Amino acid sequence: CGRPVTCLVSGEEAPGASVLTKAKSGALADHTSRPRQPSWAIRTHVIVRNRTMARPWAIAAAVCLLAGPCTAWSRGAASPATRSHRGWLHRGAASKPPRGLVAMAEGPSGLLIGAAETSAAPVTTPDLKSLGMPRVHRYARDDGEEWVMWFQGRDDDIAEEVVSLSTGRIFRATSNDGLRWEIEKGQQTNGASLDVDTDAWWGFDTAHVGVGDVKLTSSEKIMTQGGVYLLYYFGGTYEAKPATAFMNMGDKMPPTVPEVTGMVMRIGVAMSQDGKTWGRVEGEYSTGAILDLGEEGEFDELTVGWPTVVSDGTGTFLMYYQTMRPCPTGGSEYALGLARSPDGVRWTKAGQIEVEGRGEFDARGAARRHVFRKTVESMGDKAGYSGDGEAEGGNADERGYTMFYEGVDDGGRHAIGLATSVDGVKWTASEANPVFAPAEQGSGAFDAKAVGSPHIVEMGKGKLRMYYVGTAQDGTCSIGCAESEGDLTQWTRVDVVEGEASPEPSISDQLDALGDSVGM
Repeated sequence: CGRPVTCLVSGEEAPGASVLTKAKSGALADHTSRPRQPSWAIRTHVIVRNRTMARPWAIAAAVCLLAGPCTAWSRGAASPATRSHRGWLHRGAASKPPRGLVAMAEGPSGLLIGAAETSAAPVTTPDLKSLGMPRVHRYARDDGEEWVMWFQGRDDDIAEEVVSLSTGRIFRATSNDGLRWEIEKGQQTNGASLDVDTDAWWGFDTAHVGVGDVKLTSSEKIMTQGGVYLLYYFGGTYEAKPATAFMNMGDKMPPTVPEVTGMVMRIGVAMSQDGKTWGRVEGEYSTGAILDLGEEGEFDELTVGWPTVVSDGTGTFLMYYQTMRPCPTGGSEYALGLARSPDGVRWTKAGQIEVEGRGEFDARGAARRHVFRKTVESMGDKAGYSGDGEAEGGNADERGYTMFYEGVDDGGRHAIGLATSVDGVKWTASEANPVFAPAEQGSGAFDAKAVGSPHIVEMGKGKLRMYYVGTAQDGTCSIGCAESEGDLTQWTRVDVVEGEASPEPSISDQLDALGDSVGM
């Protein structure tokens, strides 16, 4: 915009403004031509690792918004909806699929997107061998409502030696109702929205990347021209380590210990003006990460990934992340870590998070999760949520947090559990766990082997949706959906059928009741 961006709360120039004024018009400064140095840390300014964002002011605006509300970037005119008309699109009541696309048919209960052409899913991603981590947001626009999903996928172009996860690249899909999806064609490899970093050989994300969390800084519910997206993601390199570093192989140990490539992962952040094209933000570590491995002997010394970020309502942001280590009884066990930040970019670790009251279903720990704020009064019952931002009503000490997480039992079975916390640090598991389990074994369902990676979206009037990853008996991963009438322990898989979707209250109709969130 041609002038320093000033945070209206502090009256100070936003971090990053000085370095951005030196960038050429229409492009960000390029710092990828030389090895990173620790002095490039985010502590002093924001640096973008590649030329993938259109305007320098977006970075400064984002940092300012993270530090505090900036009225200059509040509700405004929304840009026209852009859809690529690529991928598979459902023929809804008000629209028809473009020529050459296949209309979505009815699929098995709960199934939305499949990773193979042979999948029974209404929408398939034939170029992907696996997919996971759906992060779904429901946005109000001046011209209506838009649903956006970011998810990770593995294609044949990801090196074979990279550990067999659903990570690889990050993709984007859109929908009018959250059930019928169109996968957009991005500008990166195989249509990805965020690719591996091929420009910086020293980067933490050169082999594969995965989704952690996505935030819109202007508002979690209102899409505006001034909004800047933050993508918290994780990635790994081609570094190889013995498999025994991550799992106890017991009597199954082969004569030669195998190595795994890509399991040493770190966390980064990228920014975007449209949620489609991303610019990596230079972290304070030499690899460009914003959160690094722990020191030797610490609980997170092997890997850090799958971040979830939430505001505590006082100007501090909390990041919950996952690590793993060998389990004494065999296989791997999972642990959660916590980090804090004043601005969403610079992070300080706060130690391991324990979930009290864990049982058999999560004996090996808590893994992928979604954390959001709510009122303490709503624990386990129907009540008002305000999405990923501020809790609806009540005093500060009446607010709390909800976590839906993926638990792993001693047999390696994955199911979804619920935990609550008053302060975001001390967590208590629900006595009803698991609250969402795999379908019956032998049923042939897309989620008969495992369910995980939950993400919750508020639908209004106490109703919630859970997007999740289901694994079939053959190991195929798909994205599914379940709904709750407000009781967080009761979920029913959604039936997706041809024709018009059941009408739900629009976000615009709910704004007065929910309140606007201007944080993360």
